[in-house]
Amino acid sequence: MILGQVVHGRGNSVLGANTAIGPCLNHLPVQVRIEPDWTVEDFLHHVQVQQLEITAHDGVSFDAIAECCTGWQPGSKIACLVHHQSEEATEPFELGGVRSSSGQEWTSSRLAHGQLGIISVEQGSQLELMVTATEETMDRGSVEFLLEKLIATIHLSKLTQCRLAKVASRIHIEIVALS
Repeated sequence: MILGQVVHGRGNSVLGANTAIGPCLNHLPVQVRIEPDWTVEDFLHHVQVQQLEITAHDGVSFDAIAECCTGWQPGSKIACLVHHQSEEATEPFELGGVRSSSGQEWTSSRLAHGQLGIISVEQGSQLELMVTATEETMDRGSVEFLLEKLIATIHLSKLTQCRLAKVASRIHIEIVALS
């Protein structure tokens, strides 16, 4: 699993990083184990601990991660980009001649052929979910199926003591109940 994390970036050894203004988004690798006896809460805690430990390496590039830590071919891309924004900015702004863009624009405009984008944005007490992909990557029926699975998975946050071994059946039950 590779998580994108907003980092200040000015403390690392990348040339010119100390002159950057504002936050930087970096993709950080997190190796995640899944133990069937863990609860959902145990799993989320494991991911959180792994993410906190990897922040010491926030200056490593994605290409270096792919080359040194995986068996991926050179030039590989992440197949699915997931972007969560706690609240959508209502008004764009300009800084130094550069206009801001929303999370939806960022994710959908930068997808390579074959990539899938999943965007979630908090809107007050609601959560807006969007899936972006080219028609060659995923057809409408597959997108709708994926959205149903995502909604069911989000409902698992209420079941923090559920064992991971039972999660797949819970997701199926949630989807049937939502239909």
